[in-house]
Amino acid sequence: MRVVRILAIAVCIMLASAFAISAKSAEIDDKIKLAEKLSNKDYTDSLIEALVPAMFQAMEPLIRNQKGPKIKQDEIAKLKHVTEKVMKERFGEFQKDIAQLYANHFEIEELKAIVDFRESEVGRKLTSFQPQVVQQSTILVQQWIKKIEPQLKREIKKALGAKKI
Repeated sequence: MRVVRILAIAVCIMLASAFAISAKSAEIDDKIKLAEKLSNKDYTDSLIEALVPAMFQAMEPLIRNQKGPKIKQDEIAKLKHVTEKVMKERFGEFQKDIAQLYANHFEIEELKAIVDFRESEVGRKLTSFQPQVVQQSTILVQQWIKKIEPQLKREIKKALGAKKI
């Protein structure tokens, strides 16, 4: 009789654990579905369109260094086009990672609030303007790094005791 009770308790514990795992899995799925709304295709397409030019502004010296200074502007334009095309085609992979990141850091109620905000008038304005902010802030960061580069080199050289960097 005692063995039967122990088995019954063990079965109850296993079933409770299975239900808890199933509920947690459903909650994670719900969180990911909500998080996916935060990076919809229209938003990501406009973000990519804003990022590619900024990325190429940073990469152009490297491209010219590798291909030579005679690389033509139309070749750079082709590289930009191909990069943008591939990024858009493959964005679904990245979107899943981003959704998982949001799901890891926000509770369902918080994700609902973020989605509600993004769907509001101010949220839509922020979303539509955000790609330009990203592009312009990337340029500002590059300009700022150029300004502080001499000091960074001096400080790094001093910290490492190196003569050249």
